[in-house]
Amino acid sequence: MRPAVMVSGHYVINQNGPLPPQPILIEHCCLMVKGNAWDISIKCRPHSNQRKKNENWININEVYPDAKVERKRNDIQLTLPLLRENLEVAAFGVPGKDDQKRMQMAIFGKEPTKGCDWKIRIYLIDDSEMAFKQICKKGEDSGIKLLTTLSSLFVSNSKQDISIEFIDLDPGWQIVGEKLNTIASGDAWNSQENATGFPCCDFVVRHVDMTKQQFFCTIRAKHEDDSASNEVVAFFQQSSGTKIINLTGKKLKNTFQMKCSKECNAAG
Repeated sequence: MRPAVMVSGHYVINQNGPLPPQPILIEHCCLMVKGNAWDISIKCRPHSNQRKKNENWININEVYPDAKVERKRNDIQLTLPLLRENLEVAAFGVPGKDDQKRMQMAIFGKEPTKGCDWKIRIYLIDDSEMAFKQICKKGEDSGIKLLTTLSSLFVSNSKQDISIEFIDLDPGWQIVGEKLNTIASGDAWNSQENATGFPCCDFVVRHVDMTKQQFFCTIRAKHEDDSASNEVVAFFQQSSGTKIINLTGKKLKNTFQMKCSKECNAAG
């Protein structure tokens, strides 16, 4: 049997005195297309500041036999009885041979400055709201922000690396070093438990023609037969400074709607 992988973030459920906790929805990132063989379960461990970091996860029904686990398409609803202690819970999945994870390409960077090198960081994150919020918080703490909307990518548990490539770049700019980087599929497949240590790669863009005010690039992620691409545009205006715009015209708060259409197309 293939080993189980964590397919969600951590959810902390606090003991609620004499009352059982409210049911919670746990997002997972398994691609649930027709014919998938994912075997998803909920595991738990005690939640405490003194808990050992390597404490094992145990199936929730071994600890609480009356726990109710209802599997939905991209979520699992967990209903627990009266708790004896605070818990951490997470979803784990055992994939079939051809099963995939839903991931997102997230492009981050600082505000670009005219005439200076511009560092762009590209993350692959699990396709969940928790992962998105946590990676944005991590970016904010590092002084970088999301530059455009997310793009969906289906990742397989294979030995083939995931390629990240600049496939279009306006004249007046150049990439310092290689235009193509790779992320090991194993790093993407085995996401960190805290849902913030996702794999990433960096590119440095150099402004070589000072007469150019507009920056444009297309960035593509590719793994096996699937790919995701997105565009980043920046205008360098003398009077009002630098402004980043999104060519797609979609607001960032709607990025989670993007995953639905792609997955439904795959399922169809």
